[in-house]
Amino acid sequence: MARRPVSKKAPRHVSKKRTHSARQSAQTVALREAEGRIALAAKKGNAYLDLSGLSLTRLPRSLGTLKHLESLSVIGCGLQGLPESWGRLTRLRRIHALGNKLTALPDSIGRLTQLEELIVGQNQLSALPEAMRTLKRLQYFAVFGNKLTKLPDWFGELTALTNVDAGQNALRVLPTSLTSLKGLLRLNISQNKLTTLPQSLGHLRNLNELNLSYNRLSSLPQSIQQIDGLAMLFLHEEVAKPLC
Repeated sequence: MARRPVSKKAPRHVSKKRTHSARQSAQTVALREAEGRIALAAKKGNAYLDLSGLSLTRLPRSLGTLKHLESLSVIGCGLQGLPESWGRLTRLRRIHALGNKLTALPDSIGRLTQLEELIVGQNQLSALPEAMRTLKRLQYFAVFGNKLTKLPDWFGELTALTNVDAGQNALRVLPTSLTSLKGLLRLNISQNKLTTLPQSLGHLRNLNELNLSYNRLSSLPQSIQQIDGLAMLFLHEEVAKPLC
């Protein structure tokens, strides 16, 4: 009776090597694809570049040559860092870097003074660089799903902000400078670790949407009642309403 051939599994270390090799190969292909798109954008003078979905741990240095670029999308690439060279992209108005592995933003971001929209949600940021305080035109800032324990004291200097999404972090306190954002329309600070809110929150008179849900609040400041245009206030059901 003929014996069936016995299948031999590859040793675990061989399997790991193959996986690592395959990953490196995919990253090499993705890097070449990115370099090709950058070269094409440079040739055509495109104002928009989309590298989203490419398996990149880093961006090509050639990105810094796109001086005409106004919008950059690098969503879900697996980026572990951003190059200092992107500080040369002084015409950038929009950066979408959602869903990567960023642990920090480079100081060169301070040179992107035309920036209006910065989306860095779902990364691993634990702090914001002080260099960001120069972004005086920033209107929309999304940093949800990171590891921030606080917003910096200078945050209120970004007076063009109209929409801030800092939900799903580990915020324990809000900076008093936040109330300098007189043009703020939407503020999401849900799913943090806030236990109190400043009375000065009521100074945000233009606010029409405020999300405070899933924090550790036991009461709300009375000053919230002064925000006449507040159309939507999201609260976890256990949080007390503003006192009359």
